Amino acid sequence: MITIKGKSRVYVPRVLRDELLRRFHEHPDIGQHWGYAKLADKFCLIFYWPKMAIDMQRVWQDCEVCWRTKHQPSNLVQTNTHSIPRPSEVWETLNADYIQLEDKLHVLVIIDEYSRFAYTAITKKQDQHSTLVQLMKCFSTFGYPRTLRTDGGVSFIGNKIEKYLQTMHIKHYISSPHNHKSNAFVERFNRTIRESLRAQTELTPIETVYALTYAYNRTKHMSTGYPPS
Repeated sequence: MITIKGKSRVYVPRVLRDELLRRFHEHPDIGQHWGYAKLADKFCLIFYWPKMAIDMQRVWQDCEVCWRTKHQPSNLVQTNTHSIPRPSEVWETLNADYIQLEDKLHVLVIIDEYSRFAYTAITKKQDQHSTLVQLMKCFSTFGYPRTLRTDGGVSFIGNKIEKYLQTMHIKHYISSPHNHKSNAFVERFNRTIRESLRAQTELTPIETVYALTYAYNRTKHMSTGYPPS
């Protein structure tokens, strides 16, 4: 152990550094194949050696899995959030969307625009009833938002859902089918799920989604400077 600025950290010998960096980067509950910007602070809270920032950038940027899954043009989604008013408090405005996990499984993703907190739920169907049940579960746990943003898919459009949202005094804003920028936060998280599913070889898809959600919510977000949870 070594004390740096009043905090105890584990000093890592040179021979162990690259392997430790790779394992930290690849760990499903910690690294999730994220880069230096997201992982550096978390890593530095635990470990120390001189000029470690150089080693972190070198090892994590050279990850073969990351290059294969993240740096292909077809995997990039362009988004623009400048036209979206920023909420003034946590859980005021939520974004929701689905991503297909397997042939018979889907993931409902809900993102809080203010804190970037992510909520994920695995469903067997991507229909109105499944969506309504998961919204009820989410809101009964975390509270009711003022606004819910979704696309115009059948999963979010229907009398039951609209009646529920109106009863709970939740405004429902629907984006156009090809307008990603109005639902950019959830689109970006969905892209992260796809990247993790391609990179993960040790966990099942369901395990990967929940491990990613756990790690994401406890990692400093680059936009806010704080972990979502």
